[in-house]
Amino acid sequence: MIISKIEMGSKASKAGIKQYEVITHVNDQPVKNVKEFENATKDQTELNLSIKRMTAGRIVKVTVDKVEAGAGGAATETKP
Repeated sequence: MIISKIEMGSKASKAGIKQYEVITHVNDQPVKNVKEFENATKDQTELNLSIKRMTAGRIVKVTVDKVEAGAGGAATETKP
């Protein structure tokens, strides 16, 4: 799934996720489209996102508020 937009100040932005990167897995589950991404992130409070940009890959850990998935929490990046 290609990231088309990152809002400034969002958890994704703070984690270093950039526009045009590709999310390949959520919590070790492969995702190919928005529907699969939504299903994989539903009711989750912590996400481990496998992200690729060109040939480089990395894991980004995002903690999400239960009430507004994707709107709250904290984010960190781990490079393999």
